[in-house]
Amino acid sequence: MSESSSNPSSNVDLGQKFGHAQTATELLEVSAPYQRALLRMLAVCDRDNIAPAPLVLSLAAELPAKYRDRVERLAEQMNQGVDIDDALEEILVLPPSVVLALRLANQNGTLPALNDALLARYS
Repeated sequence: MSESSSNPSSNVDLGQKFGHAQTATELLEVSAPYQRALLRMLAVCDRDNIAPAPLVLSLAAELPAKYRDRVERLAEQMNQGVDIDDALEEILVLPPSVVLALRLANQNGTLPALNDALLARYS
């Protein structure tokens, strides 16, 4: 079940508040396949309480060199105990709007709902 069908307020029309024609999930748009894979992986790890670093490192091994180094650094940061939000902000493997949305969702307790929306969008 997609997040938008189970909780209409999670897909609020931001145009009503901020004069934009985008919904909350549209702000989380990523175009690169590796970014979609990373988002799915992080969402599943959070949902199932799995340490993400080993899986992120495995994903990095499958990527072209152009992306591999950044994703490997992300896994390294996570292995060293750096908070995922901080590591994502520092390494820049995802668009800043996505990193901010993940951080805010984590801080206000809505990360599970955001992860469900991401899994529905990128599955």
